Amino acid sequence: MKANKTRITALAVAFLLPVWLPAQTVREEIEANPDKAGYVYSMYDFDTPAIAKAPKGYKPFYISHYGRHGARFSGSNPEFVIVRRILLAAQKEDNLTALGQDVLRRYETVFPMLDNRAGDLTQKGYAQQKKLAARMLRNFPEVFRQKRKVNVDARSTIRARCIMSMAAFCEGLKEKYPGLGITRTTGASEMAVLNPFTEYNPEMEPLKPLTDTLTKRIDEYSERVLDPHAPLARLFKDVSRIARFGSEREIESMFYRTASFIQDTDSEVRFWDIFSLDEMVAHSKVSNCNYFLLYGPDTLFQGGRRWSAIHLTMEDIISKAVQDIATGETDVRLRFGHDIMIIPMLAFLGVEGWDKPMASIDEIAEEWHCNRVPVASNIQFVFYRNKKDDILVRVLYNERDIELPLVSAKAPFYSWPDFKAFCDRQIALTRELVSNTNN
Repeated sequence: MKANKTRITALAVAFLLPVWLPAQTVREEIEANPDKAGYVYSMYDFDTPAIAKAPKGYKPFYISHYGRHGARFSGSNPEFVIVRRILLAAQKEDNLTALGQDVLRRYETVFPMLDNRAGDLTQKGYAQQKKLAARMLRNFPEVFRQKRKVNVDARSTIRARCIMSMAAFCEGLKEKYPGLGITRTTGASEMAVLNPFTEYNPEMEPLKPLTDTLTKRIDEYSERVLDPHAPLARLFKDVSRIARFGSEREIESMFYRTASFIQDTDSEVRFWDIFSLDEMVAHSKVSNCNYFLLYGPDTLFQGGRRWSAIHLTMEDIISKAVQDIATGETDVRLRFGHDIMIIPMLAFLGVEGWDKPMASIDEIAEEWHCNRVPVASNIQFVFYRNKKDDILVRVLYNERDIELPLVSAKAPFYSWPDFKAFCDRQIALTRELVSNTNN
């Protein structure tokens, strides 16, 4: 491990400096797979390598997990209706180009599946969670095969897609081990821990002006790099005749979101031909800026303050692990939430470049690929123990071992006391960042 990986991160003061560059540029990534332009709607890659074997004498006994919901429909049902209404109105007025007519034909085939499903989990998303449960059982069978009853505590945010993801994952576990004791919980009481970037966390209130400032920065960048007229001109003979439905930017964004999330459904229909490669790259870069500035370790505009609310989630993970190891009453803790939690959690952990500061908004746009947090993303903290009661922890992101900024002769396995001490320090630092917010 490189020497600079041994230093603990001092958030907003000094960061770990792992060598980190995306394997491909944004353009190369989209050229290879257009669905990667779907930013955080991108699909989970189940083609993962086999995980490393545990050191001799150590067996897994406890798992703590945070998972993003599975594949989903986009977030606004009126938007589904408005897109269709615009296309039908243009057809009636003979205002559709040949491509516009073909897009309408395709959209009519998928609209019945979309109507009144805004924000919901798709069938593909349900299947993803069941598959992830089966793979957890495959990877760590010792946790689930015990002489006593194995207890699983599952919790979800109040969003239906998260609740259904929890249901699917638990169903996947039960299919293999019907005797598992599983409790499922959701409600407002869970929100501050499972999604502290909401009004349920009082720490967010003083950060509202900061959020507004960051949103303005994103809008300014968007105005600079996006040309909403060009894609619309491919669909409509006279773009000015659709102005009654909204601004060009609003309407073009609706079509782009449709193109982005349709991969999350079982349909083979795609809409990427509305956009040029340059336009897809530009949209992807705007999304990269949006997620980095609002939920990543931004030091350029805000000193890393907003994302530090993740300390509430990490406090829950660490404190529950301490409790569960001591009592043995809970063997698996499952948490289901959102992409905006995965991003700051990886930054908190100092994982392989996720905490890397950026020098400019253009660098953020090119280097920080938000499609690295696909639907069904998950972080698993897996605890191992030997007969001497020595405990190790490994952390997997999307079922791949990740390197932490800790010294360990057994990496990617880390001493539990060392890992806990690291997290305690990070919690203290992130708490301080949030409490010292100056707008």
